[in-house]
Amino acid sequence: MAEAEVISVFDMLKVGVGPSSSHTLGPWRAIQRWLQELEQKDRLTRVEGVQVRLYGSLALTGRGHCTDKAICLALLGYDPETVPVEEIHDIVDRLCLERTLHLPQAVPFDPVADIIYVKHEQLPLHANGMKCLASVSGEVIEAVYYSVGGGFVVRGGESDIAHRAQSPPYPCQSAADLESHANSIGVSIAELVRINERTWRSDEDIDRSLFRLWTVMRNSIFRGCHSSGVLPGGLDVSRRAPALVAKLVAAVDDPDETLIVEGEPGPDSPPPPLDVDIPYAVPSGVSDHGPEDASWPHSSRNAEREPERRQERELEGESAVGGDSLEEQASAWLLAVRDRRSSFRDVLRWVSAFALAVNEENANLGRIVTAPTNGAAGVLPAVLAYHVCFHDTPVTEKEIGDFLLVAGEIGTLFKKNATISAAMGGCQAEVGVSSSMAAAALAAVNGGSVGQCLMAAEIAMEHHLGLTCDPIAGLVQIPCIERNTMGAVKAIHAANLALDGDPSAARVSLDQVIRTMWQTAQDMNRKYKETSEGGLASNIPVNVPEC
Repeated sequence: MAEAEVISVFDMLKVGVGPSSSHTLGPWRAIQRWLQELEQKDRLTRVEGVQVRLYGSLALTGRGHCTDKAICLALLGYDPETVPVEEIHDIVDRLCLERTLHLPQAVPFDPVADIIYVKHEQLPLHANGMKCLASVSGEVIEAVYYSVGGGFVVRGGESDIAHRAQSPPYPCQSAADLESHANSIGVSIAELVRINERTWRSDEDIDRSLFRLWTVMRNSIFRGCHSSGVLPGGLDVSRRAPALVAKLVAAVDDPDETLIVEGEPGPDSPPPPLDVDIPYAVPSGVSDHGPEDASWPHSSRNAEREPERRQERELEGESAVGGDSLEEQASAWLLAVRDRRSSFRDVLRWVSAFALAVNEENANLGRIVTAPTNGAAGVLPAVLAYHVCFHDTPVTEKEIGDFLLVAGEIGTLFKKNATISAAMGGCQAEVGVSSSMAAAALAAVNGGSVGQCLMAAEIAMEHHLGLTCDPIAGLVQIPCIERNTMGAVKAIHAANLALDGDPSAARVSLDQVIRTMWQTAQDMNRKYKETSEGGLASNIPVNVPEC
């Protein structure tokens, strides 16, 4: 029997910079790997010039996806997890003026001339191919890399099969394997995943890494809900999340919008004051740039807040909340959303605001979590924030961790048996997969059985089958940003259907729908796979400058 492919949930869920995991994060990682290989072979200090050639989808939509900026940042030594995102444009502009790299020796490099877009040629193994060329002591050395989706990178000649030195005790190549292992030892999906993850890291490291992911997700929601303006790229797309949040906040103070009933509080009553006991408060040392000395969840701390810090100020995201860190403000703000009593319509609007916020941050080269990709980065945070804000009881730290463990594991099944690359499978491989991940995770933290969680994942993907990828002007904006709201709502509905359903009576399994997704991807015309040559991209007239 073939050896099961091994992928960690932390391979599936990782911190990155927008707007695209395959076109931004992947090329960034490829250049980092290339430089490391040159250094290991004692060639880096002898490099006299470099050139990067982009092929296929990378060439066709590279500028819109900021592939050139990612290459520049990687060549300059920046990492996507720690680069100061607010300085990215200035860093790249400075390189365009100076046209010099330091490797550490000065090497001439002109981003305009030395990043070449080969638009009418595709490398053999994947639509996202790139060649890295270095002149070393007069000899040109070439390396080929493929960005295969979700920030994963494969060198030319390598297999796109993930292996690790140590195999977990319960390897899962399929959903059937996952269900069989979990049921045989009597554990949930989250518990099984944690057992496997212990092969490579301690429980403390697992918990710290999980909370780092939630911290970045929550920060991206908070920033996106309080950052207005027009997104870069030339389409003049205005951020919508802040205006939507403003309407939701204002509605509770409008007597025409709010039903106030005397006596016991009802679902439309005004919200109570902000509860200061935050069950998912940020541990000391965790920031948007990564953990330093965090100990969550073993010694979580509750943020102390002044009595006058009322809910309205938190909801408005004012910086006048006592100079708290971004993490503390984001945590308190989500708790304030939770303490409101929202109608069904407003809950849907909050979910949309969360998803819009993350993907508007992504489109602005903000820091987000690939889940499993950047273009679909808003679905998982929106659904998790929905659970945090609107669950009947306060959400525990364990639930947040379990949610992410389940989501990541479901994502690995699509990576192993189909694709998470829009360049290979259309948007069904991105928003569809993220919706499936979120549905299973939401079912899990609401008490769903292993079968019900897999059923939720299947339902969510079944109704994304055939979804094309047709970003206008090659930008991760239209329809990508709005599409994340659809994926989030579908995930919530899929989870609810599964929780009320009987998995033994289901006619379609998750493995069958994954196999169908892959078959659909192979049948899909190339122009509907992230090339911006079909669909909306070909029917909406735009005039976007090349640079």
